[in-house]
Amino acid sequence: MNLEILKIASDTTNFKKLNKYTHSAKYKNSMCGDEITVKININNKIIDKIGYEGNFCVYCQASAETLARIFTKKEKNFIVSSLKSLIEIDNFKSLEKNKNFGKVFNTKNIKRKKCIYLPVNALIKALKINI
Repeated sequence: MNLEILKIASDTTNFKKLNKYTHSAKYKNSMCGDEITVKININNKIIDKIGYEGNFCVYCQASAETLARIFTKKEKNFIVSSLKSLIEIDNFKSLEKNKNFGKVFNTKNIKRKKCIYLPVNALIKALKINI
C-alpha cells in the first residue's frame, strides 16, 4: 500500500456529519460495498463546507479528504469544471502530474480506481452536474 495514501487518509478533518447543508448525495460502489454520503453547504456560490461519512476503504477516504480540502472555500463553478475534468481525463497518468490530485489519482493506485472515484461521483450527484 502507498504510504502517501495512508497519510492523506489519516487526516479526517472533513470526515464529519454536516447538520447544515444545501446539497447531499449518497453513492455506493457495487463492486466492493464502499458507500459514502457527501454533504455540501454552498453560500453565495462558494462551497462553505464539505462533510462526508460512510463505510469505505482507505483509498476512498484519501480521495474524499483530498477533494474536500481542495474544494472548500472555492466557487461552485471551479468545482464543477474540476469534477468534469477528472471524469473527462479519466487517466491517472495525466492526473498524477497535477499538484492537487496527483498523490491520490496516481498510477500506483490504478487498481483502486473505482474506490478513488467514489467521492467524485458522489459530489457530481450532489451538485447535479451533467457529464
